[in-house]
Amino acid sequence: MGRGYCAPISILFPKTANIVLLSKYSCARSGYQDEKIAHYAIQTNFNLFMLQRCAKRETFDFLGFTYYWARSLKGRWVIKKKTAGKRLRRFLSMLWVWCKESRHDPMKEQHEILCSKLRGFYQYFGVRSNYKALEVAYEYAVKAWRYWLSRRSSNGQVLFADLQRSHPLPMPKIVHGF
Repeated sequence: MGRGYCAPISILFPKTANIVLLSKYSCARSGYQDEKIAHYAIQTNFNLFMLQRCAKRETFDFLGFTYYWARSLKGRWVIKKKTAGKRLRRFLSMLWVWCKESRHDPMKEQHEILCSKLRGFYQYFGVRSNYKALEVAYEYAVKAWRYWLSRRSSNGQVLFADLQRSHPLPMPKIVHGF
């Protein structure tokens, strides 16, 4: 095994398992005692135990998120997560198609369903360091809804200010602190 790489470990726990990503310092250590792993590991509750290569700070996708290494505000290396690109594109294209198909439905019904879709997206993907993706989803939902409402008749376009005043969409917010 080359220097700077972790020993391959794959263990599945029945209920609570951890994704453990070790720092470069702990990989270089020999032995992998439990207290060393607990001290240097970043642990989150998932149903899989994964050990990534430690020499390179690689990214990987898991459960709709892309995990990546970044610097914290204090300058330390931490693992952050953001919405995986495929999931974000899928949600945005689903919004566009839904707005197109239901543009002739009553406004109140459209508003309730669109708010429900956005709240569901925010509740799943609303984690720290992922606000940008939530903001992109919100702005795209407003754009798609406005576009397809404006195509209902030849009277003119729906103005953003009027739409926000009469039927406001939920603003993006971070729901989970982890």
